[in-house]
Amino acid sequence: MTGCRDLAITPHVAQNITAHRGSALDGRTTRHPGYTVSQRYRKRVEEVFGWLKTIGQLRKLHHRGTALVNWVFLPGRPPTT
Repeated sequence: MTGCRDLAITPHVAQNITAHRGSALDGRTTRHPGYTVSQRYRKRVEEVFGWLKTIGQLRKLHHRGTALVNWVFLPGRPPTT
């Protein structure tokens, strides 16, 4: 955290408020409205990755080669090999 503050960068990481030892983030980071907005966007992104892993069956990618992997993530027809 101090390295980020030295560079004038606000770290947008989740605050761990349930741990018995507390969180490394203090009020200097979490008091800003931008932190709250950032956490909302983070939740949306994490939901997409969670869906891909559980329902989209992308926990393990079962394709080999750049063309097949790109086919999974990019729109278009499957490659012909």
